[in-house]
Amino acid sequence: MHIADAMNRPRPSQPDPGKRDPCATVILLLTLIMVLLVPRPSSADGENEPSPPRHKITFVQLTDAHIFDEGWKQSTAEALQEAADDRTALHWAVQEINHLVSSGTVVDFVVYTGDLGLQNVDFPRDSNCKALPLQLEPGLPPFTLQSAMNEVTAELEQLLVRRIYFLPGNNDLKGEDVTYRRYDCFLTLLKNRLRSLAQPLDLAALQADSSVDVDGINLVGLNTASFKAMSNYERACSDLMSAKSPALLRQACPQAQIESLRKRVKGGAAAPTLLFTHVPDLKDPYRRTPAWDIKAPLRKTWEDAACSPNVIGIFAGHFHDSDRALYGNVQGTGNLALSKCVAEKTWVAPPLALKNQIGKTPQARGLLLATVSGTNEVRAEVRWLTPAATSQSQPGASSATKKWFGIGLGLLLAIVLAFLLILTVLVWIFGAIQSRCARAMALKKRKGLKHIAP
Repeated sequence: MHIADAMNRPRPSQPDPGKRDPCATVILLLTLIMVLLVPRPSSADGENEPSPPRHKITFVQLTDAHIFDEGWKQSTAEALQEAADDRTALHWAVQEINHLVSSGTVVDFVVYTGDLGLQNVDFPRDSNCKALPLQLEPGLPPFTLQSAMNEVTAELEQLLVRRIYFLPGNNDLKGEDVTYRRYDCFLTLLKNRLRSLAQPLDLAALQADSSVDVDGINLVGLNTASFKAMSNYERACSDLMSAKSPALLRQACPQAQIESLRKRVKGGAAAPTLLFTHVPDLKDPYRRTPAWDIKAPLRKTWEDAACSPNVIGIFAGHFHDSDRALYGNVQGTGNLALSKCVAEKTWVAPPLALKNQIGKTPQARGLLLATVSGTNEVRAEVRWLTPAATSQSQPGASSATKKWFGIGLGLLLAIVLAFLLILTVLVWIFGAIQSRCARAMALKKRKGLKHIAP
């Protein structure tokens, strides 16, 4: 009897495998949404996966700012006005580079190819550089070493690109004399100053006897600051072994540099090479004479090196002509060629300084933006300095930049707050549904127990 009663009792209801609990479904969907919304690391160990190697390099070339020696043929008042204009141009260039980076352009490095105008900077006797002779200019008063260092540091510190390379120009020496190491001394001090910044900037000299590798491309420098006249270097470079600083002269004398360059680019395993210099191996458009004064045998060695297929581009400055066709292409300088194969690889960047372009419209001033593709194809374009661009680099434009930065930052914060609010609401809904479902299930369970009670 008891067995029969037990068999006749109603059994607790079993869940229908064909039906899904609506509470469980809602909870599952909310869980999936929250998992998708919460940021997750891109790999199992929480670190970002390495990005694939780039197939090109991009750089910006600046040259000939002349901020310390501009206006040497002018009166002091005119010289100061021109010097102020040159400072505005340098500031514009830094802001233009930052704008490129902020707009998404990947700039691997910046290169400055000479002529800050260090010939008009006074190195005091108690400086680490010792007392170096100062070439007094008729117009612009000399700058102290400390003020020059502070000014260049203040501009470069603003760069978003934290790698920059330097070469000397002929106006960074005293009388273009190869023996005066004014540039080397200044660069050493500047390098130490930039490395001590809160956000260090990596500055290095480009030389002929060494190279810098950037994604498989070798960067090499050729110091042509004394190449304009043989009298600038012939005597000092004729006997390097007896010189006081033979190592420094090897980095400045034409023969030693060009031979080092030839060895570097003519080897069978030589990498694609970009060569940077100040004075290009072309006719000077101002004087219509060769910009380099070197002997014929050395010129042959130079052309053998420069015309090597491993040299994929030569980048120079020095020119101050207002003809825009000369800059940012390899066709515009065809009538200035001394060697066709050298000219076909030579890209001349426009100067930043006003020098030799007063009253010219339009002026040819700006910077060069260059790209080397994965197939070693070189392309370049000029970003011209215009009156409008110059006015935008004044303090007013700096305030506008800060204004837009503030707006962008505000929008970013608003997006983050909205995300957090949505996440909070979803968590609350999740908790409420989970609690309600739990109560419903408990109630259902109690009703089931009442049905099977004896």
